Amino acid sequence: LIIERQAPGRTWWQIPGGFVEVDEPIHAAIEREVLEETGVVARAVDVVGFRHAAGTPDRPVANIYVVFRLEALSGEPRPDGEESFRAEFVPRERATSVPGLSAMSIWAIAGDSSTLMTSTSPSTSSRTSLKNPVANSARIACCAFSEGAA
Repeated sequence: LIIERQAPGRTWWQIPGGFVEVDEPIHAAIEREVLEETGVVARAVDVVGFRHAAGTPDRPVANIYVVFRLEALSGEPRPDGEESFRAEFVPRERATSVPGLSAMSIWAIAGDSSTLMTSTSPSTSSRTSLKNPVANSARIACCAFSEGAA
């Protein structure tokens, strides 16, 4: 399941996601975000990976992204017109070749277990083990639907 996002002068595709609300369980947050952005009712199955994106001087906010595998329970993908402008199920083997798919989404869709637990340092752009991540935001970013999902 991927969505098209838009910003002034820019359009891209990504897997659904967003921020965890105060006192919201993380699995409920991703299920809520998927429903809001796509109209698909989904159930979080498990966590398949983590990624830390450190802040930069021009954007001093660090995020920890948690990638979930979800099961689609009902609903057909439809955009919300505010955060998503197109929404569709795309087979995993084709998803990473969608033009404009974000690097984060490519990483989440195509990653294997060794690459789904990484930290990206802005100073070196290298990936390191995510043993002691430091972040200052509560963000869930991504979900990936299980192979058998509609």
